[in-house]
Amino acid sequence: MSDLKAEAEELGIKVDGRWSDERLQQEIDKVLAGEGEAAPQPFGGKGDHDGDGKVGGAAPALIPVMVKRDFWDASGERHRKGTIVEVTYEAALDGVEAGALTRVK
Repeated sequence: MSDLKAEAEELGIKVDGRWSDERLQQEIDKVLAGEGEAAPQPFGGKGDHDGDGKVGGAAPALIPVMVKRDFWDASGERHRKGTIVEVTYEAALDGVEAGALTRVK
């Protein structure tokens, strides 16, 4: 997917596959200038609530895991061995793979 097409879709522009790069740029410029209309967004433009954790979507589901060795999260908070914390599914898989986390039984 071209950068222009990705940018247009991000802005909510309904892209016609036959448009050239020139036309895409014109449509992007219109929307950025407030002249063109972007395609209507679901839920009033607040995302699709798919739980992927991206801006505008619902918060990702958290699952409890036990810490097997101390680690620091992205905010710099230390989690000590033996404690139970809640992390996203993806973070849990990464932690289990690294040997830092285990499932709670």
